[in-house]
Amino acid sequence: MSRSEEDTQKSTSTRERLNLTLERTGALVGAVDQGTSSSRFMVFSAETGHLVASHQIPVRTRASQPGWSEQDPRELLETVITCIDQTVLKLRKLNIDPTNIRAIGITNQRETTIVWDKTTGEPLYPAILWNDNRTEQILNRILKRSNTSDTTTPSATSKDECNRKRGKREKARENENANQSINQNEGDHVTKFTDELHGPKNPRLQPQHGLKNPRLFEFQLRCGLPFSTYFSALKLVWLRENLPSVRDSMASGSLLFGTVDSWLIWNLTGGVKKGVHITDVTNASRTLLMNLHTLEWDPYLLEFFHLPPAILPEIRTSSEHYGELEFSSLKGFSLTGCLGDQQAALLGQHCTLPGQTKTTYGTGCFLLTNIGTSPIIQPGLLTTVAYKFGQEPACFAIEGSIGQAGSALALLESWGIKQNLMETATTSAGVLALPSFSGLLAPRWRPDMRGTFTGISSFTLPEHLVFATMEAIAFQVKELTDCISKTGIQIEEILVDGGLSQSSKLMQLQADILGKPVVRPNMLETTALGAALAAGRGVGLWDNIQGGLPVWKPTTSDRFSPAMQKEEREDAYERWNKFVEASLSYQEQSQASQEQYSEETSESVDTLWPAKLFTLSTLAIYMLADVLAGKW
Repeated sequence: MSRSEEDTQKSTSTRERLNLTLERTGALVGAVDQGTSSSRFMVFSAETGHLVASHQIPVRTRASQPGWSEQDPRELLETVITCIDQTVLKLRKLNIDPTNIRAIGITNQRETTIVWDKTTGEPLYPAILWNDNRTEQILNRILKRSNTSDTTTPSATSKDECNRKRGKREKARENENANQSINQNEGDHVTKFTDELHGPKNPRLQPQHGLKNPRLFEFQLRCGLPFSTYFSALKLVWLRENLPSVRDSMASGSLLFGTVDSWLIWNLTGGVKKGVHITDVTNASRTLLMNLHTLEWDPYLLEFFHLPPAILPEIRTSSEHYGELEFSSLKGFSLTGCLGDQQAALLGQHCTLPGQTKTTYGTGCFLLTNIGTSPIIQPGLLTTVAYKFGQEPACFAIEGSIGQAGSALALLESWGIKQNLMETATTSAGVLALPSFSGLLAPRWRPDMRGTFTGISSFTLPEHLVFATMEAIAFQVKELTDCISKTGIQIEEILVDGGLSQSSKLMQLQADILGKPVVRPNMLETTALGAALAAGRGVGLWDNIQGGLPVWKPTTSDRFSPAMQKEEREDAYERWNKFVEASLSYQEQSQASQEQYSEETSESVDTLWPAKLFTLSTLAIYMLADVLAGKW
């Protein structure tokens, strides 16, 4: 056989294989996955759930100040469009017709806040990311004006200390610029809001917990969320307070607000000309503005934050027709699914029954448990919409969020401590870690907390720090499961996904600390898979299947069973908890000392003013006398 004949035969064989692939592929479903670290577009087989083609582009995050985290909204949009275009090219190279794509879904990093002008389409400020804590001062101001300093636990501050701090706040408030406050009438709104909650219109809202001041828990009863820098409403308040362009656009009616899903959908469906300004219930439930019972924007919450309803997107279900793409290689294709990334991962893991639980180990770590069609409120955790399909009742989840997981190990790597030590490290050698580099989320909700290590000696090695950080992630997940168990929900096993779940060492450590099996699927991209499921359901791809969802579930690749003895597990967890409590206590004492020093310094400066005035006036009198005497 000649070389040319051999090449021709190989080419024919390749085409036959590709044609066979096309025949087997059939209908396809696409999913945009816009996350904190990258944008992706993935195409799945609607029959098997197998990944057919994908493209991924990293996105840049900027931290212009400590605790700040921003991204360029235009970069998010551009990378999504490029990913779509590149994936289409890959499909064509595989001899797969892109028109087989029946529907497209979107999943996104939640809470990240974007504001833009609907007349120009231009963002008015960088996207403020979910893990940005610049709103800490606004949070503290609201909490203090609501007569409490904690969203989850009784205040330990003495009455005298409260009075001292209150006097200091009142003095500082007098010097605040009017544009730098939420509103001069905010106290009236807080009073009106809480009176309404306590009033006869809501007699059933009685606190079933031991909080010293129940009003903020009753706020959580309404929206499912505790007050935190984590959620979108406070970020929007910060934008209004600090940017004249946002205030002006809000006043003129040209301002639009949205999380990443809203920004992408508005632009992809036409932008300025005919863009659809919507969000889905899962993303709306992460804003502090949606009523968890009506699944609509809550007028009392909007009044509380002084936000006009006109800037908000319309709330839609997670699976329905939103519009057609006007940009990219898939112009004219339908957008029919939308879910926040963690809810999408829950669906992608097929956690559709109460009690089923998944944990995503990504930039942060997020544990969600399906709780069915009735929301459960548990102090320390948050309640969110898991998904809502068409006219069916919404399904809810109870969630615990950990701010730093992959980002904590990435920070260690920036110090020269390689992340690949995860697989070789075997002990922390007595080192304990609390990787709260941007504050603590659930269940403690302490945005002021910073990262802490203890037990470091001259014999400590880099792998000990890595192992201690891994332990801290696993301990925090256990802390969340313990909180969930207080609701009466029993978690039998945990399904895992996300980049860090690829570490078998971390997954075994997690199983040991939980005392429960950890199950890892073959295909870890369950977030995009969940968005694809919602999109396919939105066009009825699986209407012939009971429940409207296909039976293809990610195949289990590994099951990690606990190997640690119960006594050893409990001792390790108790030791870590004592370390955390000591770290929190130190942080509180340090802050109290700083406040006292600042107050005393301010007071000492104030006491010098009479002497300064006397000296200046005396000098002025002598100068005036010299002038009158003709000496000058």
